[in-house]
Amino acid sequence: MVPTLSIVTLGHRESRLRPGPAERDHGLSGGGVMLCRMNEIPAENYSPTWAEGSRQPALLLGDERAVLTGFLDWHRETFALKCAGVPPERLSERGVPPSG
Repeated sequence: MVPTLSIVTLGHRESRLRPGPAERDHGLSGGGVMLCRMNEIPAENYSPTWAEGSRQPALLLGDERAVLTGFLDWHRETFALKCAGVPPERLSERGVPPSG
């Protein structure tokens, strides 16, 4: 089933609706369409969060090399936090199949 958008009027403005999670996940058919607003994002689609204090803030003052090194260190720490807990075999997978 291809998701389609419906436009309905709610008061003074239009709102775009899309098939809700129940229809996508469970394959409802026969007109039993559950609609939700496009700006309602299910909690499982959010990225996990971590404690804000776990990274050192990037250096904002100093010579060019020191500032650049600070930003690179900050981004490396961010990447390490995002990859923490992910199995090694999953980290080595390609995001998309190779072309050609």
